[in-house]
Amino acid sequence: MKKLKSEIDGKKVTLGIQIGQDGKLFGAVTTKQIVEAFEQVHHILIDKKKVELSSDINSVGIYTATVQLHKDIKAQFEVHIIEK
Repeated sequence: MKKLKSEIDGKKVTLGIQIGQDGKLFGAVTTKQIVEAFEQVHHILIDKKKVELSSDINSVGIYTATVQLHKDIKAQFEVHIIEK
């Protein structure tokens, strides 16, 4: 698990999302979208059920995702949300 933690920690993933006129996202970004994008970029499979977000993703910005790998082992990576 510590090896997987070191592979995930500090990485980032960028998602391009459609933005409405008010600057808000159309819908919310899901953990499923995040883990799929992470897997495409970094070739590391993460269980979406083990991903926690620092806050709801409803606008453009940088967010932190935490992966609960084991009871005492967590890894973090950045989620960058940009306008598509």
